[in-house]
Amino acid sequence: MATAENNTTNRFTTELADVPAERLEAELVDLAGRLSAGTFELLVLVGELDARGLWARWGALSCGVAGRGV
Repeated sequence: MATAENNTTNRFTTELADVPAERLEAELVDLAGRLSAGTFELLVLVGELDARGLWARWGALSCGVAGRGV
């Protein structure tokens, strides 16, 4: 039995089969850029959280081991 996730993946892949190569390449470059920008923003926020020591509120020993109890 197919799951909802498999159905979505199959539909998306089928739709991509008809996308011209140039558009596919452009979409990949665009998405890679957005992922990089998002990763940068995430790391800036984590850096600020670390600089403020906010991880201590969760009982962590450091930002790098938050949640592991190390």
